[in-house]
Amino acid sequence: MEMEPSQTDKVLQQDIAPRLEKIILDICSLKLDHDRNSRKILGQPYIDDWMGSFNTCSYGGDSFLRLIVPFLLWEEEESEPYKAYVDPRYVLGSSVNGFPESIKEDDIAARIEKYSSKFGSTDNVYYCWFRRLGVFSAIEGKHRVAFMRHHNQPAIAAWVSEKQYPDPSRLLIIEPDREDDDWFCLLDGRYLQLLRRPQVSKLILNAYGVEVARWDNVPELPNKEAVRSIVYKKRFHHPPSSRKESDRTLDLQSIKTQLEEDNEIVQRKVYELEPLRLQWSRIVKNALISSAIGGMFLLTGIDILKEIGLMFVGGALGLITSMELITLTGPRRAEIYKRKPLSQSKNTRPG
Repeated sequence: MEMEPSQTDKVLQQDIAPRLEKIILDICSLKLDHDRNSRKILGQPYIDDWMGSFNTCSYGGDSFLRLIVPFLLWEEEESEPYKAYVDPRYVLGSSVNGFPESIKEDDIAARIEKYSSKFGSTDNVYYCWFRRLGVFSAIEGKHRVAFMRHHNQPAIAAWVSEKQYPDPSRLLIIEPDREDDDWFCLLDGRYLQLLRRPQVSKLILNAYGVEVARWDNVPELPNKEAVRSIVYKKRFHHPPSSRKESDRTLDLQSIKTQLEEDNEIVQRKVYELEPLRLQWSRIVKNALISSAIGGMFLLTGIDILKEIGLMFVGGALGLITSMELITLTGPRRAEIYKRKPLSQSKNTRPG
């Protein structure tokens, strides 16, 4: 069954570069292949590994898209939902409870009629259109995407909400110096996200118009090793805990500020070297012993012993006051480590 000409003419048109359009079409087809292999003995684990998660069926189009597109939900502005006819080739759906051929032959025509002309409500079929990227993410009405593509139907009647995406001039792909290093995407020269599927993300972003640079060629970025350490501590290589972009984003300005504070030269007493703690009990114990010995020598009345006694008392006083007089200078935050003996640091082969 085909749509009426009046409906076909109203199908939403994409206004994106031809190369990006081809990539989006391929990505939507790839998502169909993923769904086809879900629930299979090898297919499901394979898809789980791709998504970096665990599931028992296919994944939603929004989860799939967020994995490969950085800052996807960064812009909060979106249009009010409106009725439109959507080309299913550009939609990321999800086949959770079966495939198109699961529909009985007698029901196919009625199903096509319903999906191509009945809008229902946003609870029935609701698609988010990332217009700058030329892709739709199915929030409701996920299953009908594969069905309508299977039957070569040109459009789905859907409620559509347009979502914004940052202009390519605001984004920058940061490629690594080594093949085994991480890829990042920088927004507005300040916000950083890890590209967990870098080759696919690079393909999309390049076609969208985003440029590529290396870390050392981007001015005013903080220390790369410090940023990488924070990325690992925050577990950005794993799926974020929520849909909030802040859960997978680093604010480089706050990192630069923290590094500047850490590198500020300050003075500290020996008892202020956190996390190390001064063992006051040993110092006081030795000072008391030295004072007691000195006191005994002073009480003898013998001049030479009195001089020795004064030395012991003076040593005890010096031991106590030295903790206040000794001042160390260095960065506010410094890593304290124990140097390995030279014999352990050499690379030696067993005989």
